[in-house]
Amino acid sequence: MCITVKNLAAAFIIAWFMELRMIRKEKQKRIGKAVLAFAVILGMMRVPAVLASSINEANQKKEEAENGLNAANSDISQIENEQSRLQGEINSLDAELVSVIMNLSILENELTAKEAELVQVQADLVQAQEDEDKQYEAMKMRIRFMYERGDNAFLTSLLESRSITDFLNRVEYVNEVYEYDRNLLTAYHAKQKVADLEVQVQSEIAEMEEVQENYQEEQARYETVIAQKKSQMSDFDTKLASAKQLAAQYQATIDRQNEIIRQEEERIRKEEEERKR
Repeated sequence: MCITVKNLAAAFIIAWFMELRMIRKEKQKRIGKAVLAFAVILGMMRVPAVLASSINEANQKKEEAENGLNAANSDISQIENEQSRLQGEINSLDAELVSVIMNLSILENELTAKEAELVQVQADLVQAQEDEDKQYEAMKMRIRFMYERGDNAFLTSLLESRSITDFLNRVEYVNEVYEYDRNLLTAYHAKQKVADLEVQVQSEIAEMEEVQENYQEEQARYETVIAQKKSQMSDFDTKLASAKQLAAQYQATIDRQNEIIRQEEERIRKEEEERKR
């Protein structure tokens, strides 16, 4: 069989085209593998990026919670300081109130005793008045008797005595009359003293009642102020409980975000170890 140049050339061209096709297929395979490898690498790169984004988000939430916790703790400290100051004021007011109540109790006992004294003085005054009235009536009768008999009645009575014994008896009678007059004057002075004592005791009672009223006003004022302070303390208790509850919520958020960060970092570490294998 005779091979011509034309046939030889045609065979060469066909072989070249086949080789070219094989080169193209091989190149396409290499490109495909490269694309596949790039996709795998890209996917592996995106996972850490996603994890990093989760960590950043957790860190941001944690930072916000820490700021909130610091503010809540600051509020708690301020409230507790206010409570301490307010409790000091309440303790001071309580001490002053106790002092006022003690003084009021002592004064009321003294006032009770003074009122009992006034009752006795008034009874003594009634008795003194009765004694004076009796003495006064008796003196009027004697004066009337002396007037009817004349001014020298006593002297005449003495001169008419029949014996020394009779004379002495009449002298004794005259002395008794004068003694009676002195007793009457003494009774009058005693009654006046009792009357003056009554005025004095009444004045003392009035002064004590005025002091008592002042103590009662002070007691009421202290009790009102203390009640207001205790109401403020109750408000602080409510605020403190709220602040502590808020602080606990912030702390829970911080703990939760720390756990998220720990888990994400652990996942990244494990994936990095897998890529290195």
